[in-house]
Amino acid sequence: MSTGVIGTNTNGQPVFANDQCTIMGIVASISGSGSTASCTITTKSNDSIVVQAQDCYAPLAGGPVNPLDSSATNPAVAQGGMEFGTGFQVSVRGVVTGLVSGSGSTALLSIKLANSQNSVNASAGALQSAASVAGNLV
Repeated sequence: MSTGVIGTNTNGQPVFANDQCTIMGIVASISGSGSTASCTITTKSNDSIVVQAQDCYAPLAGGPVNPLDSSATNPAVAQGGMEFGTGFQVSVRGVVTGLVSGSGSTALLSIKLANSQNSVNASAGALQSAASVAGNLV
């Protein structure tokens, strides 16, 4: 694992292995329901990641749920019990575990998710990391 800068986050700041991070995105689709629902998230960098609902932190205010969408009647359940559906903005917290490929904001990074402990790959430009949010994470 690299000990130097492995990417550049959404705020143009360096990302290091073992940084706590938050991935911001919009819920594109949901399969299943409850806290283990499988949620496809489109990130700020247009990456697509799949996480469990329990990995998401949803806003306290409602989002634009399409009533014809099955997730509207069987919503996913985020941390804290917030129900959400497609179109909601969510954040996903984790720890950067390493560099997969590339550099700068397009560097593909491996991230271990804080709640499920699953891993996803996302570009560094999709992240806010501890350096940029001054400890307002996990």
